Amino acid sequence: MNKPTTAQNGKKPFLFQGNRKEINNVKLNVIQGSLPSDLYGYVYLMTQCGTVNSEGYPFPKTIDGKRNHEYGSPVLNGNGMVFLFDLSTAGQVKVSSRITRSASYYADDALREGGPAREDKDFKNWEFKNMGISRMSMFLGPVNYANTAVIPVNFKNDSGVSILATYDTGRPLKLDPLSLEMVTPIGYNKEWTSSFPRFMQAPFPMLENTAHPTWDPVEKVLYGVNFTKSTDTELSRTFLYELLRRDKAHLFEEIFKIAKEYKKAKEKNESIDKEQFIEDIQKSIEEKRPVKPKKKKKKKWWQKILKFLFGWINELTETEDSVYLIKFDGEGELKRWQLLDESGKPMRIFQCMHQTSITKDHVVLMDSSFKFAFDLLINNPFPHEPIIDEMIRDLSAKTILPSTQVWIVKKSDLVEGKETAIAYSVKGQPVDGLSNEPLGGIPMECVHFTAEYDEPNGQITFFTAHNNSTCLAEWVREYDINYFTNNPYDDSDISNYAVGQLSLSSVGKYVVDTKTKSFVPGASAVLREKGNLPPVSELKGKPLKNVGPNTWGIGIYGCRDMISPTKTQSKINNLFFVSFGTQPNLLTKFVHDLYKKEDQNRYLPLEDVLAYTECGIPQSLISIETEGMTIEEHFEFEWGVFPISPQFIPLPTPTPNRPSGKDGYMWIVGKALVENNGSYSYQSQVMIFEAWNISQGPVCTLAADDFNPCTCLHITWVEVADVLQSGYLVDPVTDFNDSIHKSFLDPLEQKKYQKFFDTYVYPNFKGKTSV
Repeated sequence: MNKPTTAQNGKKPFLFQGNRKEINNVKLNVIQGSLPSDLYGYVYLMTQCGTVNSEGYPFPKTIDGKRNHEYGSPVLNGNGMVFLFDLSTAGQVKVSSRITRSASYYADDALREGGPAREDKDFKNWEFKNMGISRMSMFLGPVNYANTAVIPVNFKNDSGVSILATYDTGRPLKLDPLSLEMVTPIGYNKEWTSSFPRFMQAPFPMLENTAHPTWDPVEKVLYGVNFTKSTDTELSRTFLYELLRRDKAHLFEEIFKIAKEYKKAKEKNESIDKEQFIEDIQKSIEEKRPVKPKKKKKKKWWQKILKFLFGWINELTETEDSVYLIKFDGEGELKRWQLLDESGKPMRIFQCMHQTSITKDHVVLMDSSFKFAFDLLINNPFPHEPIIDEMIRDLSAKTILPSTQVWIVKKSDLVEGKETAIAYSVKGQPVDGLSNEPLGGIPMECVHFTAEYDEPNGQITFFTAHNNSTCLAEWVREYDINYFTNNPYDDSDISNYAVGQLSLSSVGKYVVDTKTKSFVPGASAVLREKGNLPPVSELKGKPLKNVGPNTWGIGIYGCRDMISPTKTQSKINNLFFVSFGTQPNLLTKFVHDLYKKEDQNRYLPLEDVLAYTECGIPQSLISIETEGMTIEEHFEFEWGVFPISPQFIPLPTPTPNRPSGKDGYMWIVGKALVENNGSYSYQSQVMIFEAWNISQGPVCTLAADDFNPCTCLHITWVEVADVLQSGYLVDPVTDFNDSIHKSFLDPLEQKKYQKFFDTYVYPNFKGKTSV
């Protein structure tokens, strides 16, 4: 197989270039400054590293001279790889890494290009394929990538701290904190509710949950969610479901004609009546009925799969709106409560529940602005024809909601033996001058938030990152064109996040009265700062420099004791945010057209946002004092340096007269463009800042040749780590034999599933008692 190669001959390389090579105790070298002597503990970083068919990122365009069907997939579509930075020896940092290997990983690996299962006639068509931001086999179900966050937990019946690897559509996996090997998933499959309808049930279920379950270090329990969306909710704004249910082979010719007409009109900049094109597609769907098998002829198994794909049994296609609050103490079964609204109806989610948080007495939930939804999972029903993919994306894609619903659930309502609990929707307008229409909650979009544990005077305080007019689930496709240049993209940007923004990002502080279930008047605030930018008419030079404190492109953040396995965030006094600035190369015309409509809370005129974006604003690290919601300090990085994942590491001994929220180091993993003999590449780096003095820049920068993660995402730190003795284990055979029994195939054909698992999945767990 050809190896993916980075761009050469002066071309810009791919930002997330990297590999899948697992490393052991690689020493990081100091390339700038000096390593602080009082670092200690262990840092865990989650990354994505491509599929079993790739050697990392970028996905190559061709393999052995043939087009690679994974080319153009988003960087979010990849196996999780966890990196462990060992700081336990003074004066040195060693790093190791492991791919997060769920049971579905082994199935995928067996069915990879050239894999052993592909040579078996029973399974040669069972391969997994990239579908938007997920990877799925139509016979086996989706891969649990476990590639999003790392959550340290410390269950009472375990020997110590373990690390959860999490994902928006898969069970959390418990990892050993030193070996990084998977110990067990949390919960048997049967304890979770699949978001697929009954006629699509497969051994690996699609589980919509949260990538950020919350650990309560006082109660020593984990809180999370598991939800489903009804067909009406999931697909009410798209025709894709009907398209999936029909015989696509008989639809292709008609849909291809419509797509060519759409492309022609688009290239001529003609006014496009999208509703008419949707009507034409729907008409074709209605006219092109699926071909039924002949009577009196026994259907073969593959014909039954076609029946599954095209949905001939309509009554089996329905799912329901449901949200289950999950509580797990480390042993026994998951405890579950279906959440109802104040009127007693099932709670309804329109987007996803990417993040959760807790306080002393409540669980805080949001309908997060991240489109891990059906229109991003199946928007490529004809993968060999990008022209159809482009049209369907244009016609089906919707914006994220402009406001974010918030609910609070009383922990005291989570009574064992009771099946339901009330989720109270937080009422009121939290900030004067900002709209939270149409659904209420907090104004503007929100993916990530964190709450203070204490509830003084019965009030909850939480902090948010608002990525306005931006959706991190969008990515640059091969048929996209750049908004500013009107040119197609080359390989250096395809698959990257399409995060060219059309609004200034912001940071929010919100205070909720738990008695009235409403925002406290005058107590909430939003910080949005454009920096010391000249008027648009005076812009000179690209990129801009010396921008000053700003909130352009707010990214991941960190603070003291954030997701700690042993300590609560009783009070949050300081927050550290990475600001990604603006990247003109990442604003596609598609994203521009999707979000150009006037933002109800847009702080700057759209033309100003576009002008500053076209120039480019460098990345920054900012320190926010939360009492007054002001930026106390900032550091501006050189253009071409991308800080991504920040983590606070406290000093081992408190410093007198220094705020505890700044008494430590900021450990930041990112990428930096470097030159070597005329060739450019992105180097993976660790940058260490003194949290009490970030404006001076990093006091130390670390790198190593073998330290080459593809992406950087969520990150955490623990003080102590040791080999784990888990008091809880899921048995793989019991777990998946039950899933096989409940799959859509009839009992005779389920034997093929059993053969597959016995041959390619279960042997990977011999000598272990968990998956």
